[in-house]
Amino acid sequence: MKTKTLSFPEKLGYGLTNLGSGVWLSFVNTFLLYFYTNVAHIRPAIASTIISLAVVWDAVNDPLFASIADNRRFKNGEKMRPLLWSSIPIAVCLVLMFTVYGTGVVGIILAFVTYFVFRIPSTLHTLAINGMKQLASPDAKDRVSLSTWASGGGAFGLAISSIIFWPIVRGVAGLDADGAMINPQRGFLVGAALAGLIVIVTSLFNFFTSKERVHDDVSEKIPFTKCCKILLSNREFNVNLAILFLYGLYSTIISGYALYYCTYVINKPGIASVVMATYVIGIVAMLPVVNKLYKKFGRKKVIAIGTAILTIGSVIFLIFAKQLFAPFVLCAAIGIGTELITVMLSLNRADITDAVSESQGARMDGMVNNVMYFVQKLGNAFLTFLLGLVLEYSHFDGELAVQPTSAVTAIVLIMGVTALVASVGIWVLSLFLKMNDLAEV
Repeated sequence: MKTKTLSFPEKLGYGLTNLGSGVWLSFVNTFLLYFYTNVAHIRPAIASTIISLAVVWDAVNDPLFASIADNRRFKNGEKMRPLLWSSIPIAVCLVLMFTVYGTGVVGIILAFVTYFVFRIPSTLHTLAINGMKQLASPDAKDRVSLSTWASGGGAFGLAISSIIFWPIVRGVAGLDADGAMINPQRGFLVGAALAGLIVIVTSLFNFFTSKERVHDDVSEKIPFTKCCKILLSNREFNVNLAILFLYGLYSTIISGYALYYCTYVINKPGIASVVMATYVIGIVAMLPVVNKLYKKFGRKKVIAIGTAILTIGSVIFLIFAKQLFAPFVLCAAIGIGTELITVMLSLNRADITDAVSESQGARMDGMVNNVMYFVQKLGNAFLTFLLGLVLEYSHFDGELAVQPTSAVTAIVLIMGVTALVASVGIWVLSLFLKMNDLAEV
């Protein structure tokens, strides 16, 4: 079935929704662990456990909610678009998460509960914005276009979060003569409220401009266990899962580690936003060329190019880890490499969805997307938990301006070695993918 070309407002809506998603995702991933350890003064091991358990819960509820979405319809006949209303509870939860409740048992429980609850609307929101790209049109060119717009919007969302939020937090908190924040709680509350507002505005714009055009008959529902069995019997799907676990490590390097690295390794916390912005610049630089590279080389070779860039950046970082330029090189390499890989995996995910849907007679967009994000989040949870353990057992103290050598060395090694291992792993796994590019060229 061929549809008319998607309108500019609709494409813009997908870009804006991913912009808002990039803002809240980056804000939480970048600052929450830092907020727990340095502002709420929760011990690193406990703080990372809170985050990891909530992320695992989020990962588990991904396929559960996706199965429900695939087997029901809202009154307007759609199954994804109305879920964008989840942006409002996301905004509320953001403010609650960045509130200090104390370091006692009650405070720790409240910190866990607020983050645990936050992961429910965030799952619904992610389910909507990813599933809708496949339901907007059955045409491969439209999907490439939407993926590019969405990727670009996500990049600008990361840019907004990386560039403006750290200066805003520090500015609102106020700085003493040594550059330390005077009232960090106030700074993070204002930042969280602003991030929530951006999520609401961008998501509702997409809600009123988008449309679902790909429909299926859901008279015969596919049980959750059967959905999982169908997907896990697909070899291509399983290889994608392994790649996305490693991809989840990369997102954690940028968000969970960059701020600690700038603050304690090179002792320049003020440039954290600039370092993270380098990652965004790498993504944006690839937006005009990723489709051209795809048409010229195909998916597998583009992934190989991306992993080569990631490997080179990781090696340079490990060699010159304590030099000022090292984090910029690593972040730029991650931005460039992961953008190339992301778009190719997005196309592969759409192909898997179409193939499974054709064989089963019903679409499983939500399950395909969210089972994959389940595994990606497991990678995120794993590395976040590892960071907490590293900080705890390398004698990190959030109240100290200068950390012991053991903590500094551990942060450097985990950043560089993880990036290197993940890049090589993604390349090896991509060799096992059967990517048919004929339909899109």
